[in-house]
Amino acid sequence: MLKDYDLLNSKGTPVIKVKRINIHSYNMKGYEGTEFANVYKRVSVDALNTFKTKFNLFTDEEMKRKRKRSINPEPTLMELLVKANFNINTSTGDLEEDNKSETLGKHQLKKVVELLSSGQDITDKVKTTYI
Repeated sequence: MLKDYDLLNSKGTPVIKVKRINIHSYNMKGYEGTEFANVYKRVSVDALNTFKTKFNLFTDEEMKRKRKRSINPEPTLMELLVKANFNINTSTGDLEEDNKSETLGKHQLKKVVELLSSGQDITDKVKTTYI
């Protein structure tokens, strides 16, 4: 875990400096000239995550993953197979939610089998309509 890092807005501009105090709390201080310039507070891990979600803020690593996903939105057949396996084998304890997840997984698995039997390779890209 990093001792200190920046939170970035959706444009990738640093707006808040976050410093880890201990395993339970962080200090947040907004950068001058940003919309968060008046922010200076100590928060818990949950409060930090809520703040990030509420104001659509990301760490540098989260921003890189977000950009990577937007560059390569079409998964391979193997990735779709992994998603199908996850959806089929996930158990939340809620019967209705589990049935929905299992149905989605079975649909994904059916599409993977259809595409593989039509001659596609496991490393081929899949149109997002199958997800």
